Amino acid sequence: MIAMAKPNSAESEENDRVENNHEDTWRPPGELVIKSLLAVRLASAIFGVISYNNDEVFNNLEPLHMLIHGEGFQTLEYSPTYAKGSYFFLLPYYFWAYFFASQALFSKIAQLMMVRLLVGGFCLGGEYYAYTVICKRFTISAGRLFLFFSIFSAGMFQESVKLSQSSFGMACLFYFIGTYLSGKCTRSIALITLSTLAGCPFNVIFIAPLLCMCCMYGRGLYFFVVSIFAALYFSGAQITLNSYYYYGKFMFPDKPNLAVDKIFSPEISSEALTQTFWFYVYNIGSNWNIASIFALLSFPLLFLSRKPKETHTPFSILIYWTGFCFLVSLLVSKDVMLTTSFYPFIAFLAAVACELFLLGNKWESLNRILYWLLAIYALLSGMRIISLIQGYGAHIEIYKSFNKEMFVHQDFDSFNNPIRLCTGKEWHRFPSSFFIPDEAFDGLAQSRPIEMIFTESNYYGPFPSKFFKLNRTVYINDDRTEITRHVEPDIRFFKTENSTYDSMDSCDYFIDVDYPENGKEQNLKEMVLSLALFFLIINLFDFAARTVEANRITACDEQTNISNRLAHFSCSLR
Repeated sequence: MIAMAKPNSAESEENDRVENNHEDTWRPPGELVIKSLLAVRLASAIFGVISYNNDEVFNNLEPLHMLIHGEGFQTLEYSPTYAKGSYFFLLPYYFWAYFFASQALFSKIAQLMMVRLLVGGFCLGGEYYAYTVICKRFTISAGRLFLFFSIFSAGMFQESVKLSQSSFGMACLFYFIGTYLSGKCTRSIALITLSTLAGCPFNVIFIAPLLCMCCMYGRGLYFFVVSIFAALYFSGAQITLNSYYYYGKFMFPDKPNLAVDKIFSPEISSEALTQTFWFYVYNIGSNWNIASIFALLSFPLLFLSRKPKETHTPFSILIYWTGFCFLVSLLVSKDVMLTTSFYPFIAFLAAVACELFLLGNKWESLNRILYWLLAIYALLSGMRIISLIQGYGAHIEIYKSFNKEMFVHQDFDSFNNPIRLCTGKEWHRFPSSFFIPDEAFDGLAQSRPIEMIFTESNYYGPFPSKFFKLNRTVYINDDRTEITRHVEPDIRFFKTENSTYDSMDSCDYFIDVDYPENGKEQNLKEMVLSLALFFLIINLFDFAARTVEANRITACDEQTNISNRLAHFSCSLR
């Protein structure tokens, strides 16, 4: 005898769906997924281009370098006068990098690579967690598509290893997708609160779908209590570490960070950090190409595929709220960090759109077209990643070559002590002090320290100033607070102080881009001729600028042969 039971409607729909789509039954092994993500993030850490804006270098890498090595460049955020920088955010990376810095085999560049690997590892964990939850809560096919879009994204290739608050907030949103779809309200609230207080205030907009989910399950009071507790806990930790320990006094800034300032105080926003609406549309389109179109199609496809009683499920609320906030936020406040925060949802929405199309489509020919579009997405993303590395990575290569130059030079007698490496208008492409060795040895076993100098140029804004440097060679942890609490009297935040800049004739090495004369900045050859200097080119790298022709970044080694200074000039570029 056989006993049989009629399955409920939900189980019947699930069984029919699996039978009609045999690919749903194959799920990549977890080991394969982790290895794939690890390979991509490792390549990102090693070959990815360090961004040109202040967010990564001067607001994070330079303070981190100061915590480890006792020196670096300081900006407004980390001055005790304003105390907007977050050492609370940098501490995990400091402990990680300090371990490798204490090992003699790790150079400063290797220390930076390990930091980028840690950032990529945290993002990798979020991607894998979101992938597993999507496979369980939606479909295995959607999980595979989510993983595909995330791995091949040019935007993720850059942002996943970038040490900045925006990238940290992006990684937290990967974890948020997993915790939200799993119904873990407490963890979701903690993630949003932590990422917001760490310096990514745009993430707070995702509190709304959390509130809706808790209210639907009758847990509105629970949501309120947990939110207050999480905010007080993380705020207390941040205020204690930042204000009392590092800045020397308890204080709570009027606004948590500069990102909030750019929203509510447009008068202090700079043109370098804000662009038009279409600039950000182009930014997302170039980093996600076809996936950005799929993400937009997810909203009508989801609406058409849901039954009326399922329209207001937490899953649907999250997707609809994401689209609404994305469009409104771009119109209200245009900031680079904003687009980064939506990267996890672009991959998620694109995967949902493709899955809904595959489930609702009965024509195999249309499915083939979708697969071809996915192949085109991977091809375009790969081409963009390669073009970014080859076209915009020259500043990384030139500073790496400087490290090699310092250890093959035969004699330092003609150089300053310390050796002076200079740059002028290219200061914003400085990849951080991790690329400047502490000291170098010549062929005579003479050692000299090296310092980075910003020379005067036609850039009229303020350059970052150096952190206060202690007159000692051995640092202990308490020494860092002496540096972080020190207020520089001549720090250049809001105006240019030309008297504090160094001239080009005092440099031993000079790094510049050989732009054609454009009326704003002098050509490198003209600058050298005007000062009657004699330089020798030691390295050239192609750099894709916003001009028709490719320009070159050059590192020049000044020769101190005074008698030939006027007669010979060998730093001009072809």
